[in-house]
Amino acid sequence: MPSSPPGHRHGRGLLLLAIVASLSTAVTSVDSRWTRWNCSSLPPSPAPSPSSSSSTTNSTFWSNVVALLDALPSAAAPTGFASLSRGNGADRAFVRGICRGDTSPAHCATYLRSAALGIKSRCSSRRGAIWYDDGSTVTYPAPMMSSISYADTDESTSDEDKYRMIFHNVRVVSDKDAFAFERAYYSLIGLLTARVVNGSATPSPAPMFATGEAVYDSAVPNGTMYGLLQCMRDRTAAECDHCLQNSSQKLPRELYGNQGGVVLGYNCYLRMEIYPFYDLTLDAPPPLAPAPSAFIGQSGGFASLSRGNGTDGAFVRGLCRGDTTPAKCATYLQNAALGIQRRCNSSRRAAIWYDDGSGGAVPAPMFCFVSYADTNTSTASEDAFRQPLTRVNKQRAIRRQL
Repeated sequence: MPSSPPGHRHGRGLLLLAIVASLSTAVTSVDSRWTRWNCSSLPPSPAPSPSSSSSTTNSTFWSNVVALLDALPSAAAPTGFASLSRGNGADRAFVRGICRGDTSPAHCATYLRSAALGIKSRCSSRRGAIWYDDGSTVTYPAPMMSSISYADTDESTSDEDKYRMIFHNVRVVSDKDAFAFERAYYSLIGLLTARVVNGSATPSPAPMFATGEAVYDSAVPNGTMYGLLQCMRDRTAAECDHCLQNSSQKLPRELYGNQGGVVLGYNCYLRMEIYPFYDLTLDAPPPLAPAPSAFIGQSGGFASLSRGNGTDGAFVRGLCRGDTTPAKCATYLQNAALGIQRRCNSSRRAAIWYDDGSGGAVPAPMFCFVSYADTNTSTASEDAFRQPLTRVNKQRAIRRQL
């Protein structure tokens, strides 16, 4: 494999870089801007009409790439995304560019022009490449301000699907918060993934883009985590979901306990931090139904809600242990609601049992229960369902339900 292009990284010691890729990757500062790129060293793609060489310098293919890169900023700026093509056969080129979902058109055009210049200067001898440019001068990236990629096909390759570049905050959460932090992370990222893939009633500044927050420890100053997810808009919902599911596993699996991180891929982007890094008004929830805290004090720890008509009618109910305080009940139900959205968003009905996350060998008796269905009538399978728990496997079983 050819060595990576020369690059350097200037920093303040806050972050470490982990690269998870089989392709040559480089990092650098271009005009003091935060940039990362990957110039593929692999053979040209098998489709649509492969060239006999991976080199493109002075070729018709590269001329098509350059023309598309020049046109891309203006094409993408109004909506934050564009996918363009030019040429035929082995000379056909595909270029796409994306800006963070809430980036203004003017800023988007500026960031994409910078990225286009970068990818032309660094990757002109390759049949495919990607360039990340956040448009800032900080050493740790702002949420992907722009990304540009080009290739000789508009289909994702297996190597692109596997490619990830990971950055993480070297600071770690306390041992006592580790379990709650990981649980909140998976719940939040699962919820945001569903919004990106399936859309949301919450007004979004862009398709396939979502932000959100979750509390993992209300007793500490930075006890809230913030997430931002985005997919390339030319990918299908299934491809987007696959990309985000893969990326979401990277941070806790490889960087367990770190306070935040970024995962860059060809088709999606994920970032999580314990400080706000986007406009928090984006997180404003839609007025779909009262929050748990709104009804729990008036209903004795139980509520049953419905919305929609016909085959779209949905029924949700929640229950807390009878002696649970309203404040704790609301917290447990919020966590359970996040969990069921992450784990069961492709099913017509589901249930989740949730304890207080204390991490003990034997959890306290069912702190809360949440279920949803397309009917408010119990079915025979629901009546027959039981989940036996023993002192040995009780905590493990409850986590498995999550």
